[in-house]
This record gives sequence, structure tokens and C-alpha cells, in this order.
Amino acid sequence: MAKLNTDELKTEYDKNIDILNRFQEEIKKQILTLFEGESIALGFPIQSRVKSFDSISEKLENGRFNIKKSLFELQDLVGFRIILLFLNDIQTVIEFIEKNFSIQKKYNTIDKLNDKEFGYSSIHIIAQIPENWCHVPTLKDFKNIKFEIQIRTLSQHIWAEASNALQYKNENDTP
Repeated sequence: MAKLNTDELKTEYDKNIDILNRFQEEIKKQILTLFEGESIALGFPIQSRVKSFDSISEKLENGRFNIKKSLFELQDLVGFRIILLFLNDIQTVIEFIEKNFSIQKKYNTIDKLNDKEFGYSSIHIIAQIPENWCHVPTLKDFKNIKFEIQIRTLSQHIWAEASNALQYKNENDTP
């Protein structure tokens, strides 16, 4: 099957950027609502972003993405990072996410490393909004958007940032 070219992807991205930005804000609001009244200690406010087209284009060129039909094939077109103070809050947050969103995939990044590799530990959840949310007029445009939620502690986040600077951005320099 032929892949979409960069111009077609850019057109689709530009056509949907307002929906993606609305989606980002709505999901962030929903996650914060889940945390209301709970004793979950955030290390930082929830971080979120819509992946820039430059990032998408770069990853396509590097072969890290393969988009066949639509930009919405991307699992992390919209991303959220929840940084917690305490390790024991991670499972609680995972349970909130699993109970309230449609989970497509869940993994711990540390599981992808070999014994002699270093990296960071973070739970990544790929999700979508539940089908019944799509009947709400203000949410109907969000039906096909997958998003990624990264959940980690503050200490894991500090290591992830250092690991990213040392390894991911400079793979040729890392032994």
C-alpha cells in the first residue's frame, strides 16, 4: 500500500490542527477532573502537546513512522505527561485512566531495554475516548484521535530527561 506524501499529510494536519488543540485541552481537563478529590501528588502540572508537523515529518524521513492513509494512525499525535511525586500513585493513576478511557496499548519503557542498555522507566498508555463520548456534540470530532499518556515519578522524569539528552538525541555518541 502506498504511503501518503508529505504534502498530503501537511494538508491533513493543517485541516485538523484546531480539532487537535481542542482535543488536547479537553482530555487534559478530563484527566484533572479524575484527580479531583483524590490525594494524588503531582510533581508538575500535567504537560501536554500536539505533535508538531516538523516532528512528524522528521520521524517519517528517519523511518520511525509509516503512515499509510491518515495522520490519525499516529498513536501520539496528542500526548500527555503526568509526573507524580510518589511511586505508589502510579497504579492509582493507571486505574483511573483504564476505567475512563478506551485503552489500545500499555507498556513500561524499561521493558524494551536489554540487560546492558540504560534508559528511563515510564508507563505509556495509548488510548482513545470511549465510544459513548462521541455522542456528545462537543466531543464528536474526537472519535478517531489516539493519544499517549506517559506516567512517571519526578525522579523518573529527571532521569528520562537526562537519558533523552544523552541517548535519544545523540544516538551516534552513546556507547
